[in-house]
Amino acid sequence: NGTIAYIREFDWDSKIQGYVLSSFFYGYLITQVAGGWLSAKFGGKYIFGTGIAVTGALTIISPFVAKQSVYLLIAVRALDGLFEGMTYPSVYMIWAEWVPPLERSRIASMAFSGCYIGTLVTIPLSALLAEKLGWEYIFYVTGGIALLWFLLWCIIVKDSPTKDRYISNSELSYIQEALGEQQVCRTFSHPWKSIFTSVPVWAIIVATFGDSWGFYTLLTQLPMFMKDTLNFDLPSTGIVAAIPYLVLAITSLVT
Repeated sequence: NGTIAYIREFDWDSKIQGYVLSSFFYGYLITQVAGGWLSAKFGGKYIFGTGIAVTGALTIISPFVAKQSVYLLIAVRALDGLFEGMTYPSVYMIWAEWVPPLERSRIASMAFSGCYIGTLVTIPLSALLAEKLGWEYIFYVTGGIALLWFLLWCIIVKDSPTKDRYISNSELSYIQEALGEQQVCRTFSHPWKSIFTSVPVWAIIVATFGDSWGFYTLLTQLPMFMKDTLNFDLPSTGIVAAIPYLVLAITSLVT
């Protein structure tokens, strides 16, 4: 996007650029449902971790792939979206095992604010890396951080409180009592007709669609617009483009 400074080694018109930017979301869309099913079958920890690890690896190889073929890059970006799409659904399975019902809204707010904080940090960091080291290092650094995070995730995180040998007896008792006899059901029948004819469900779908449209449009187009149309330099683009995510992070915590 527009935070990336590079000598114009890629002769991509606006149509090709659109394909590159949007290809991630085609893959991302597919695994939104599949991610939930896989998490119920194999556990949220493993699906979430795998999604981040593969995404990190694909990010690292993206500069090399881009120099070979734009169409190969589009395929890699779509594959990236496939694995990234599993992460959001898998988080809910982790919460179901770990978080008492009365604390879930607070935990969700904190977790989602982390997405905005990550974007807040990454946009100006990308501008800095591109200016000082070259655009390829955006992918090397962020992909490397993802792989390092994956190692820590595998060591620290457990699928459920009973599998965590470091949890205190009091905390374990509190979680078990709060969850009661609740068990995460891994095989069940979905009332699809009732779901798709529910007015509240459609209200949530429409609201989420509108929120996601604005969020991802800003994420993919704002830096490019600021740099190419408003003629901001790289550092200014990185700082100003990050402001919406600062506001998102704050409001997600206080509302």
